[in-house]
Amino acid sequence: MLDMQTLVLVAALPGLVLAWSMAMLRRRAPALPEAAWWQAAGLVISIGFVLIAVREALPALLGIVVPNSLFILGLAGLLAGLQVHQGRRPRWRLSGAVLAATVAGFVWYGLIAPDTAMRIIIVALAQTILCGAIVLELRPRARARSHPSAFDAMVGLPFLLHAVAMAARAVATALFDTRIDDFFSAQAIQTTAMLEVIVFLTLASVSLNTLIVGRAARRVDDVIWATRVGTWDWSVPADVVRINDRWAGMLGYTRAELEPITSRTWLDMVHPDDRPGLQRTLADHLERRASDYEAEARLRHKDGHWVWILHRGRVVEWTADGRPARMTGTHADVTERVTRATEIQAQRNLLANLAQQVPGVIYQFALKADGTMCFPFASEGIREIYGIAPDDVKTDATPAQDRIHPADVDRVIAEIEESARMLSPWRSEYRVVLPDRGVSWREGHAMP
Repeated sequence: MLDMQTLVLVAALPGLVLAWSMAMLRRRAPALPEAAWWQAAGLVISIGFVLIAVREALPALLGIVVPNSLFILGLAGLLAGLQVHQGRRPRWRLSGAVLAATVAGFVWYGLIAPDTAMRIIIVALAQTILCGAIVLELRPRARARSHPSAFDAMVGLPFLLHAVAMAARAVATALFDTRIDDFFSAQAIQTTAMLEVIVFLTLASVSLNTLIVGRAARRVDDVIWATRVGTWDWSVPADVVRINDRWAGMLGYTRAELEPITSRTWLDMVHPDDRPGLQRTLADHLERRASDYEAEARLRHKDGHWVWILHRGRVVEWTADGRPARMTGTHADVTERVTRATEIQAQRNLLANLAQQVPGVIYQFALKADGTMCFPFASEGIREIYGIAPDDVKTDATPAQDRIHPADVDRVIAEIEESARMLSPWRSEYRVVLPDRGVSWREGHAMP
């Protein structure tokens, strides 16, 4: 038969494991406030069990009241952390009442009117209430999820089973009050009860770690789904590619239709004209000539049309000899953007062609908030009007202003500013001085 003191010390280990694991999670992901609550709860529970193990050497108050109160306080911390995990502030009304009743009951029945049975009933009911509250706290979470899983529902199972065990313990104690000292002094009964607590704390620690890690994973999944990107994970030496449903869906497939997937599966979908450039870009990254991998290429849809895909990725693991071991990345459908950009460029080309047939210069003029001016667009006719190239004034109109006759430049600028202020049409006649042709007159029209 196991030594009781040893079992009590063993019971402190799950609390320490919970505290340690939550400390690690906090270091990796600082924005997890619930981890701080569960870390503190694990430490408090462990301290309580250590005090129980050495209670024979402690004063009565410290050996009876404090350890059990710490255990209840630890459960209250688990409940508070779960409420924070659910996005709410901790509510201490229930936990505070249970803790206060536990402390008062243990002081009364432990020091003033000693009664072993009542102490057992008090601590069992306190655990039943707090574990039941934790189970109820988990219910709304499972219902709120769009895709609840059976595994998520099992997170509350250790707390439910412990609540049932503690309720049964309270009932048994009340029924066998006259024989309770003999009943609970039995080594088998004590060992069984302590083993139940150890199993409960171990499973609770695993459940809470699963809950917090699962939350982080769901956040990643939600971001991926909201941004509508496909993800891929390529084991380079084995040439095995794992993709998500979105990767396959943007090309009209299901994952099952494409699996097993290799790099050849993907490359065979790439448009023949885009394949060489895509392979060069990939090779540059795999051979460490580029820090990451990014390229746009067309992939064939299941229906036969082409889809423009933005490929992004990076090697995340290297072998000992410096070769790529694992690479991950995303696929994003940019067909709409590429099509729009192509249409805009076609319109610009058409405008440029038309502008070449119109005498003078067609332009877009911008007067910025800081008073500077520029020509975001100017046709080739600006060479004839000002003797400069369109790119010379794309970000700064100073080269054009410098060509205006010194006697006219202040008036022209004042007329432009007045047109901007009143949103009235601008029309002006002024002289320009060209290096190879001297002084000539110009007439300008614009609508703000």
